[in-house]
Amino acid sequence: MKPITFVLMCVFSLTAHMVNAKPTQSFDAFLSEVSEELKQKGLDPKYMYEALGETPMPNMSLIKDDKNQPEFKITFTEYVSKRASDWRINKGKEMLKEHAAPLARQEAIYNVPKEVVVALWGSETNFGTFKLPHNAVNSLATLAYADKRRNAYWRSELIAAVEVLNKGYIAPKEMKSSWAGALGQCQFMPTNVLKLAVDGNGDGKIDIWNTEEDVFASASNYLKTRSKWVKDGRGYDRVILTKILPKIKMYGSYSKDWKTVAQWRALGVLPAKKANIANDNVRARLYMPEGPSRKVYLIYDNFFRIMDWNRSTYFAFTVLTIAKQIGWEG
Repeated sequence: MKPITFVLMCVFSLTAHMVNAKPTQSFDAFLSEVSEELKQKGLDPKYMYEALGETPMPNMSLIKDDKNQPEFKITFTEYVSKRASDWRINKGKEMLKEHAAPLARQEAIYNVPKEVVVALWGSETNFGTFKLPHNAVNSLATLAYADKRRNAYWRSELIAAVEVLNKGYIAPKEMKSSWAGALGQCQFMPTNVLKLAVDGNGDGKIDIWNTEEDVFASASNYLKTRSKWVKDGRGYDRVILTKILPKIKMYGSYSKDWKTVAQWRALGVLPAKKANIANDNVRARLYMPEGPSRKVYLIYDNFFRIMDWNRSTYFAFTVLTIAKQIGWEG
């Protein structure tokens, strides 16, 4: 077991343990505290209570979701095969054609490839078709209430979710989310909705739930503004190891240090099947998701720009694979 994997598994185990710990106050008392904080921030807590319903109860089944992250249950190959499926790739090509005009407009504004935006859209919510199952306010309130290790983070997201409701972006009963409170077709946490969601179609509203161009613009704005997407940069390239590598410091499945493509080439890291890779002066890390004897890649800056969206290397690789398969040349 790789050290980083072990550490991350321990973190998730600890999180589950902390969520399981019995809170020292009632849920109603906790909500009353949050209500006072909302008032101090100039926000109306009625939206929180409207979203929660008449008899608010914490949803402790979220513990199971926290303990079942896919990266710890299936292999890299299984994950990529499932998430970058033929269906998703073919559907992505269809979506590129169907939404060609709005995607082109947002690409011109943000300089983020439309294929990457569509790949993210497909990876997060199956191009907006996945019905998010959770009550966002209830999920965030539960986590802020029960997860003592990260309660400050969840509480800030809960406050942000109520601010989203105060701004009228969506009705309280319609604010559905992932188990962790991620919102809309692009799955933004509430703080990112407030900071990075934008009105893409110019109708005066920000709607990442039902308006595709707002989804495209918001995802593009996230990658450009927060993640610092590298225009014309690459994502990854398949390589082969032609020599036994010297000892390389690893951070989980990828090298800790950056080297230029030329430096990797000098160590015997060459393009697979005579494929083109980035220019010699481009910096890269070596990525070995299943060890050095199997698939090996050079990963570039934009790989980590996707990891800013989701810290999973599996997720980043899958998104960039879909983007490549539907036409991106990065």
